Amino acid sequence: MAIPNTAGMQRKPTHPGETLREDFIPDYDLTSTRLAEPLGVSRQSLRELLRCKTPDDRSSHRHRAVSVLLTRRSLFN
Repeated sequence: MAIPNTAGMQRKPTHPGETLREDFIPDYDLTSTRLAEPLGVSRQSLRELLRCKTPDDRSSHRHRAVSVLLTRRSLFN
């Protein structure tokens, strides 16, 4: 059963790259290279996500792919 959101959100949603950069990577003493390799994504794609860069037409598919991959791995591991 869903609870309807009638008030609306008062702030911008947290970017997944910000969460990774601020909470996950320092806690596990990782670098973007060490995180990208086991995830099977390029360092460049991960770094763009970590910088919270707004994807352009060329990289938007990479951001979606990295976000989906990270979500899927966090849910099933």
